[in-house]
Order: sequence, then structure tokens, then C-alpha cells
Amino acid sequence: MTEKTAFILGKREFKRENIGYIEGRLREEITDAVQMGYRRFLIGFDFEIGMMAAEIVIEQKLQQENITLEAVLAFANRSMEKDKYLQELLSQCDQVHILKDRYYTGCYRKRNEACIKKANRLIVVISPTEKGELPIAIEMARSMNKEVNVICIG
Repeated sequence: MTEKTAFILGKREFKRENIGYIEGRLREEITDAVQMGYRRFLIGFDFEIGMMAAEIVIEQKLQQENITLEAVLAFANRSMEKDKYLQELLSQCDQVHILKDRYYTGCYRKRNEACIKKANRLIVVISPTEKGELPIAIEMARSMNKEVNVICIG
């Protein structure tokens, strides 16, 4: 039996008053995934929502030792070395994958495609008017017949 894998993505910017809702819904989605047998979680760590999801997965890892967290970074960001919070989260990952040495046009799309291919489920935090990589990731996952769970924020 192959290991069930979830890939988690989130939008870059959101209204601060939505942070409690986002965290609560991420907690529900991740807890549900664990209860349904998901044990491997891939997170891009691009923005605050990714780091929030990582914290929740780390909590789950403390409760169940067979859960793995993998960081899948689109590129090596020089500012990562200065971000102590990000470094702390990355140190708690079972694996850290850095796909390219530096940013290039399309690096997020390539990373998302690679992760969606490996995943059974995509969990994505998105606004209804979102344009760009998140709607593309959703469409890509659906075209590959992957399960897509959307957390919609205004």
C-alpha cells in the first residue's frame, strides 16, 4: 500500500482578521487527513499560511510518530538564512527539498506540479477572486484526478 500524501498550499496575502478562521480550517483539514490515513505532508513554506500548516503538522507528529513533514522549496531563498522562525520549522521537517538554486519564472508552477503528482490530496487556502498559481494548481490537481480540498477566504 502506498503512503497517502497531502500537499498544502496557501495564498500570499490575506486579511489579518481571517487568521483565526484560516488556522481553524487548516487544523480541521489536516486532522481529517490524518484520520483518513494520510501520513506524509508536503508544504512549500512560501508564505505565512504554509508555515501555519507546518506548525499544525508538527503538532500531529508529536501525537503520532508515523507522520512525516517535508518542505518542498521552489528555490533557495537567500533571506531564509536570516529567518529564525523559518529555520526552526525547517529543522523539524523530516526532509527539506530545494528544487533550484535561485528563483526563475515558473519555479512555483514546476514545484506545484511535482508535488501534485506525488500527492493524493491538495489542500489549498484561496480567495474566490484569486489569479495565478493557486487556481492553476487546483485545475492541475483536478485534471490528475487528485482530491482537492479548498479553504475559501474572502
